[in-house]
Amino acid sequence: MKISLPDSLVEETTAPEIIEKLISIINTGRAILFTGAGFSVGCENVIETSPPRAKELAKLICQKGGFGEDDDLTYASDYFLNYRNKFDLLHLLKENFTITKNGKEHSIISSLDWKRIYTTNYDDSIEKSAQETQKIIYSLTIDDNPKEFYKKRNCCIHINGSISSVSEDDLNAKFKLTRTSYVSPDSFVNSSWYYYFKKDLEQCSAIVFIGYSLYDIDIEKILFSSPILKNKTYFITEKNPPTKLAYTLSKYGNLLPIGNDGFADKSNSVSGKKADKQEFWLDAFEKYQLSDLSQNITDDQILNFILYGALNSEFVDNAISAEQRKPYVIVRECLAKIEDLLKSNDCLAVLSDFGNGKSVILHEAMATFSLLGKQVFFLQTPDGDYTTDIEKIHNLDEESILIVDDYSHHHDILLHITKFNSKNIKLIFSDRTNNHDRLRSTLIDEGMEFVEINSDILSQNEIAHFVSIIDNLGFWGERAKWSQDRKIDHIRSIDRGQIAHTLLNLFNSPQIKTRIESLLSNIISNRDFKATIFAICLLEVINLERNSSLISEVSGTDLIYKSELKDNLYFKQLFKLKDNTVISKSSLFSISLINNFFSPSYITDKLLDLAEKYDKQRHNGSTERELFKSLLRFSFAERLLPEKGKLNSLAKYYEELKVRVGWLKFDPHFWLQYGMARMNHGQLEKAQSNLKEAYILAESKEHYDTSYLDTQQARLHILQASNESDGNIVWDLFNKAHNLLTPLKDDVYKYRQVSTYKRFYDQKYNILSKKNKDLFKNAVIKMKKSLETSPYFHPDDIYADYSMSSCYRLLSDILNEI
Repeated sequence: MKISLPDSLVEETTAPEIIEKLISIINTGRAILFTGAGFSVGCENVIETSPPRAKELAKLICQKGGFGEDDDLTYASDYFLNYRNKFDLLHLLKENFTITKNGKEHSIISSLDWKRIYTTNYDDSIEKSAQETQKIIYSLTIDDNPKEFYKKRNCCIHINGSISSVSEDDLNAKFKLTRTSYVSPDSFVNSSWYYYFKKDLEQCSAIVFIGYSLYDIDIEKILFSSPILKNKTYFITEKNPPTKLAYTLSKYGNLLPIGNDGFADKSNSVSGKKADKQEFWLDAFEKYQLSDLSQNITDDQILNFILYGALNSEFVDNAISAEQRKPYVIVRECLAKIEDLLKSNDCLAVLSDFGNGKSVILHEAMATFSLLGKQVFFLQTPDGDYTTDIEKIHNLDEESILIVDDYSHHHDILLHITKFNSKNIKLIFSDRTNNHDRLRSTLIDEGMEFVEINSDILSQNEIAHFVSIIDNLGFWGERAKWSQDRKIDHIRSIDRGQIAHTLLNLFNSPQIKTRIESLLSNIISNRDFKATIFAICLLEVINLERNSSLISEVSGTDLIYKSELKDNLYFKQLFKLKDNTVISKSSLFSISLINNFFSPSYITDKLLDLAEKYDKQRHNGSTERELFKSLLRFSFAERLLPEKGKLNSLAKYYEELKVRVGWLKFDPHFWLQYGMARMNHGQLEKAQSNLKEAYILAESKEHYDTSYLDTQQARLHILQASNESDGNIVWDLFNKAHNLLTPLKDDVYKYRQVSTYKRFYDQKYNILSKKNKDLFKNAVIKMKKSLETSPYFHPDDIYADYSMSSCYRLLSDILNEI
């Protein structure tokens, strides 16, 4: 029995302005569509009936099989598959779900500019009805790899299977003959598409459900009780829905009881109002807008910036345009260099090591160029339609500057900008130095021309300002009594003039630890809170997006979507949330939090679980691949683990890793990483065994590049030499290292190991024979000359790579002392 909705609810949900707003959003191409069985009402199959719903299909299967009628689809299909002919069931499905006719309303709805379509239906009503408007929609199932389709439009994902591709072999697995398999634990939720589905929910401007009943979908599991999703969720239902359905759906979004035909009519009538299509809006990029500062910054806001990387744009804008009455951010001197370089170059890379503030520099650059009257756009949604965005920005016909942070996760966007070759577009991109070192040759091979700025080292004036920031916060601890000059000298010499080293010491101070512990202890005892916090920190360290979908995937819980977490006062003081994203950006804080408040066993167990999970998903997309690769890196695992017991924890991790991910036993790079872990903790004999295994496996792989192996083997030889007292053995080990390094490419990886020549000189030079001392001097001269001709060596540029200049200085020191 249907009961009319209360008048107030009808009036509220059917307001014309709500429907017009929704259709305007759909016209921008930013909405996603979900269809249930009710969408296909009015369509006709090959036997000239409507596609049956779950209970009706169950009865048809029972009749076809000649056994007792039942409306339980799971039972009916399972019984049939076990005791009857599979082909008969396949034929029944084909004739009932292959659509031959559809209504006008289906064609109108399918032809709208949806970002993506999901359906629980087996039938091909969406694809067939779209064809009538000359639109092709690609039919997918959850077994299709999202990597191939996620960035493409006009795709319909059939969650329970598609009639267009089903075969006899699919009936037991790929074709889900269950009543509520939309959120079945063994299907969609554990599929590769689930993560991308959650990303769609976050990034779309509207979520439209058409034709769902309470039997079609577990709404709470899909929408996570999130207020943010509720505001952009719309349910198109029949004109007089049952009270229970209306009541339930209205808790999760806007209820529009206008029917398929009513929605189609409204879409047609509003289709002429496509002003949004003509307005200037961007999908992947966002324009940087200068803001007016309305209040002075507080000490708590400064501390939040230091700890969590959270600083409102207006404070950055103000720091660039006016003097800071209270010191809170270092305005970097390299901004003038960036401005100057962009006058004669189209592309510029801003680089820094872990935690040294490249993202803050980009923010300052955006404010600087905006103040100069330039159009500045930054990459906000990498999965958006960046190709159309770039064309739109080019058509502005004025100089625009595009900003791409952490480009290694989407360097395809950089290459597209380069190949578009617009005279109106300049590009500033950034990443951690090690990521850029890995990708530099790829960018060059693709024809990209760029200049580089390394921002690791603070100038004297920048250090002085940094000191004043810490002075204002009162966080020097025992060093508070030091003079200004002594504090500056400490940062320049002991912390090597780098923000990261200073901040790590600050985070490890008793007063900061106590402050964080007072917040964390109130929530970390909850298993889901603990897992969610760990996931946020882990993604920050890897430098991956910290949106709710990925946090949920990595943590293994949907707590990030729930008000239980979002409204928690302690959590809100540790992490800053905006919409579905953790906006704080402090990899150093995340490292400190994991080091100090998570046990080594918890860390290694979580990493192993994730390695096992993402081993299966590493081919799905760049995010999954980067996450998995990070879990294998020695430098990553070592960085996360606390100092106490680190060697045992690393040994446990790598021993178990090759069990959880079996193919790693046959991968040279795994044994290299294992060897590096042992090398760093003095287990030189075991490290040598690991490197030997790596070389043996590398020989069996065609065209395997052993340069990384060679640099680490050279490092190991020099470490081995440090433990020897016989001058001849010492020289032999050094000579092996030198001969491995000499033919390698003249890049930072080579010269990081050449830098160890100075330690060798200090420790072992005096026990060498006169002949070997001369040979050592010649080796140093040869390496110094090679370094001088390296294309990565720029001795007069303070913004050039620090590793190269440091190595040059060390080699020069050796020769001066000899």
